Amino acid sequence: MNGRALLNGVRLKKLEASEMVDVIHAMYEDDNTVTNEVEYRVKHAVRKNLYSVAYGRTYRFGDSGDDIGGYDTADGSPAVSSKPYIPPTPVDADSARPYGAALDSPVG
Repeated sequence: MNGRALLNGVRLKKLEASEMVDVIHAMYEDDNTVTNEVEYRVKHAVRKNLYSVAYGRTYRFGDSGDDIGGYDTADGSPAVSSKPYIPPTPVDADSARPYGAALDSPVG
């Protein structure tokens, strides 16, 4: 990540920790967003090659044949099905057990 940041003109070592996390998170998201299958295949081939050279092992993530490995594409169509909606736990801030039976009461 540091090399990529330097190529983009960002010096991670000179940033505050919160700014550094934001930059790394943005780079990670950018790296895992694909616009089409060709882009996915190119990124996957580069990862496989780097992994074998750096670690002497086979890179297996997302290696599932002809599909695009479960990534969401940039056009918004999910490559896999979504999880079902689970509503949030109701909170009663004035109660000794603000989250009901979902959690024990706070310590202290």
